[in-house]
Amino acid sequence: MFMQSLRDGKKDKISRSEYFKAFYPIDIDGQIWRAISWTTAASLVSVIEMIQEGLLEKKGFIKQEEIPFDKFLKTDAGKLFLD
Repeated sequence: MFMQSLRDGKKDKISRSEYFKAFYPIDIDGQIWRAISWTTAASLVSVIEMIQEGLLEKKGFIKQEEIPFDKFLKTDAGKLFLD
């Protein structure tokens, strides 16, 4: 995930911050999930959780940068990224 923003209010300068971490297979309810599988699923489920809780709009397109990362990590599925 990354965010882009203007630096010092100038349109010609763009900065970007990224979150990165190595992920590995994990056991979920007795089944081993490959990292690509569980990270993809957990990301989608986290956003659905946020919509259900009223933290995101329930209709229309939601840009990735509009999803508050701190709230994303507080969802049940988002907490998997913290381990």
